[in-house]
Amino acid sequence: MTPAEYTKRALRTEKTPAYMRDDHRLSRVDHAIKGIVTEAGELTDALKKHLIYGKPLDTTNLVEEAGDVLWYLALLLDAVGSSFDSAMERNSAKLAV
Repeated sequence: MTPAEYTKRALRTEKTPAYMRDDHRLSRVDHAIKGIVTEAGELTDALKKHLIYGKPLDTTNLVEEAGDVLWYLALLLDAVGSSFDSAMERNSAKLAV
């Protein structure tokens, strides 16, 4: 699956209401960023359970949570008129300097 195909599939499940000053784009950006932060917290919690409480590292859960981060990134990039491909290209160019 390509990043564009993933984005298309992911966005079919989006249900962001326009809740910010009747600006649906800003609502989508807000929803995406809050979702990314939430999912990052869930990734952190999975690692904490392993490192602090000695539980086995749940790699299945880590992959699922990483997928959730991807969903929210797809939403964010689409909301700002960009794509995974564009973000990856820009990041790669930035890192090459």
